[in-house]
Amino acid sequence: MKFNHSIKVIIFLLVCHLSVFTAKSQETKILITDSSVALKKGFYRTYEEFKYNSPSLDLPVNVISNNEFISLFSDPFESYKLEIADSLKNILEKGTPIWGYCDGNSIFINREDAFRKRVKYDKLIFLNEYCYFETTGYSGGGGMMVPMAGGGMMMSGGGSSKVIVTMFFDFNTGEVKNLTKREIKSLLAKYPDLLSKFKEETWKYKVLKKYLEHYCARLAAEKASANN
Repeated sequence: MKFNHSIKVIIFLLVCHLSVFTAKSQETKILITDSSVALKKGFYRTYEEFKYNSPSLDLPVNVISNNEFISLFSDPFESYKLEIADSLKNILEKGTPIWGYCDGNSIFINREDAFRKRVKYDKLIFLNEYCYFETTGYSGGGGMMVPMAGGGMMMSGGGSSKVIVTMFFDFNTGEVKNLTKREIKSLLAKYPDLLSKFKEETWKYKVLKKYLEHYCARLAAEKASANN
């Protein structure tokens, strides 16, 4: 009987230990949107690493602003390049899965799904439960816009001209979408007053980000009200 009792005690202690360990492990998975934590510097190999502020690869990198030419009728578009020493090629080889990069202050999304030295990056903007960024793509000439792996857009078939493309994604799912008039109308259907104002806008494509911000602000206000 004493032997059985000892085994029960040991099992109980092991269960308690595992429970504490599991709880601590879960506590370390803090969302990157939590304002109480600082952004960690490094490369995100996956969306999950970005979501939980846990870049798995930290290398000496310089983020260089790059004025990307769009057309003679628009201002240069600001994209970014990552300057990495050649001596690190054996660590970060071509084809290494890379979702994005954080310099400790800002987050830059990779335009492709893998690392290449000459690929451009786009700066991410947090809007509560959604994230927004702008990239470049192509349109016109009878071709078709298709999404790239990193979230941008590219032209498939036909002639084309370079344009700025607005993108967004739901932070919870990570699903990247082109921010269009149709997408905004779909979101604003929840708030008829905002939808009505948007429909009255003359240059709707110029205010897409503005109305996404309005939408996110409403969501945040509702969430705060529900918690009080």
